[in-house]
Amino acid sequence: MGTSRELITGQYKEFIETGISIVDGYWSRVMDWPYDLQIIHQQLFQVSQARSKIVGGAAGGHGPMREFKDRVANTEAVIKAVPKLWELYVKTAFYINEIVFAHQSPEKVILSPDLESAITFKHYQGIGSTHGWHLETNGITGLYYLTNCDDGPLEYLPPDSDYPSEANINDVRRYYSRKDNLVILKGHNVWHQVRPMTDPNSIRACLVFNYYFEGDTSRPEGLNEIHYQ
Repeated sequence: MGTSRELITGQYKEFIETGISIVDGYWSRVMDWPYDLQIIHQQLFQVSQARSKIVGGAAGGHGPMREFKDRVANTEAVIKAVPKLWELYVKTAFYINEIVFAHQSPEKVILSPDLESAITFKHYQGIGSTHGWHLETNGITGLYYLTNCDDGPLEYLPPDSDYPSEANINDVRRYYSRKDNLVILKGHNVWHQVRPMTDPNSIRACLVFNYYFEGDTSRPEGLNEIHYQ
């Protein structure tokens, strides 16, 4: 049974209506461990791998054709580089349930049953660096930003929109990377992309936290190979 719209308030209402919810100054809300996001970014960059490919559609894979042009590290590499980030991932699921959704959601957010994709690091730099339009296979995603960047914004459409086209291009919304902000994104029904970078000197980096809802934990077979190999 869904939650009555009359009872939906605060950040959960924002999440339902726009498809995302933004939490600024996030680290200190959940972690008592001192941090330096610049150092964390450098450590993760060192274990990441360059990725440039087209997947989906005629290129195979899942969903419509889209381009990856970035650097990526999977969960194992992320945790080996900065072990405390697993704690941040776990606490973020609790924060979403307790604070952002404030128990208004009929579904509980849970950790990813697929450990390889639970946490990933994404680094975008250089003209054309991008991750094309797509939906997520998991129900909810957390994007934790490590840099400020006025290039390559997160572009997204309202929930349940059609695939991006000239017909709905005016509905596209943008979020620009702000260090220490957490963006909570609806996965299944919010089309989104990292708009191709235009400044060769801009750097956009974030952690991607994959979460699922109880009873909705399927992940297509072979998806990790498409993403990380």
